[in-house]
Amino acid sequence: LILDKALARKSDSIGFFKVDNDGYDLGAQRRPIDQNDLPQVRTDVQEYLRRARAGEPTTDWNPITGQVVHREKIAADGEYNLSGERYRVRTVRSTKWPMVRLGDVILGKPQYGSGARKVAYDGTVRYVRITDLTDSGQLLDGEVVSPSDVDPKYFLMDGDLLLARTGSVGRAYLHADDGSQYQYAGYLIRFQLDTRIVLPKFAFNLTRSSQWSDWITSNVKTGTLGNINAKQYASFEFPLPPLDLQAEVVAEIEGYQRVIDGARMVVDNWRPRIEVDPEWPVVELGELFARRNGSVQPGELSNSIAYVRLEDIEGGTGFLLDGTDLGDASTVKSAKTKFYEQDILYGKLRPNLNKVWLSDREGICSTDIYALTPVNGKVNPEYYAHALRSPDFNDAAVARVSGAQLPRISWTAFATLPIPLPPHDVQRNVIARIAEEQTAVNANRDLMTKMGERVREAVARVWR
Repeated sequence: LILDKALARKSDSIGFFKVDNDGYDLGAQRRPIDQNDLPQVRTDVQEYLRRARAGEPTTDWNPITGQVVHREKIAADGEYNLSGERYRVRTVRSTKWPMVRLGDVILGKPQYGSGARKVAYDGTVRYVRITDLTDSGQLLDGEVVSPSDVDPKYFLMDGDLLLARTGSVGRAYLHADDGSQYQYAGYLIRFQLDTRIVLPKFAFNLTRSSQWSDWITSNVKTGTLGNINAKQYASFEFPLPPLDLQAEVVAEIEGYQRVIDGARMVVDNWRPRIEVDPEWPVVELGELFARRNGSVQPGELSNSIAYVRLEDIEGGTGFLLDGTDLGDASTVKSAKTKFYEQDILYGKLRPNLNKVWLSDREGICSTDIYALTPVNGKVNPEYYAHALRSPDFNDAAVARVSGAQLPRISWTAFATLPIPLPPHDVQRNVIARIAEEQTAVNANRDLMTKMGERVREAVARVWR
């Protein structure tokens, strides 16, 4: 967001520029990729600013990464919405199939969900809420609840399409009958599709397209929570091929999805495991590691220093979560623990005991994290980063947690936990084996990304 009061006084437009790729993938390791929009965005922004400052017209200029919008257009409806996609001029590229509205391919009218409260699961009727759905349209296996008032008119049927009308606007879910009963909640809208015209799976896959995302951005009503009502959703237009061609698109996407699901099983279920030899000596953790006690105050920090919090570490794997920003300590308001490269960061606050990260840099961390440094020459930090994530060690740590308000493991309890001390060459061999497994897991992460791109490409072809 670039603000320039002097420029604003003599310019009648606002430039919007979009970055889809920054030169790195979205995985935990942020590997370099070929796609990088930043250089072109910089060129476009500089040219826009040059024209605006020189008083040159921008109406005849079409930047590659964005668009220039007249201020009168932005002010027209009184919302002054600065979502650039709202003002993008779009043309329908499909010449093959007729364009229809979502409201043209449903039975009856869209239906808002139940206003019942959530209660403990009764073993019969599951209550489906926006928070039970993922962005990719999956039903979560986490907290299962029931509605306080069971009403069959809100029961889901096979092929029902649910769309979120507030908060996570645009989130979609296609219900598949599994013999159980599901009632949907009030912030969801049901569209019962006419299967004589459109295949439910085809319609659902359209919600995974860039056209759907752009349409949501352009139509969402901004406020405390974004909102799109049933009438607006019903106006969404899309190409409608014949049923046999819809089936071909669905079959292609399902093939990619099976690969994604298989790869996700590997990624979600892999955990580094260490087979403990009963012949290995067992020592107390405090004989191998000391905790870092040196702390720094906010005034002593450089904004460029890494700052790690518990929420930045992925439980079980030890990866830093996607999108983690470790380059700015300007938000730090209190004293933090200093750590160094090859220190092990261990979350001491339940339920974060299995959050373990082997640091690859110097930085600071939350005081809810122990920063461990080796004090024994027989210790390989990489091996023990894996060992401290093991289920057996985690169970032993949980057993020593104390405190009602903020359950945590004290240093005294933590330092006296027993842990095996294998020979140094064994530690190296374990690290090598886990690295091989991790390579395979990362390959599955990449496969998920590639198959996701195939899905988007298959959906995009419908519009061509």
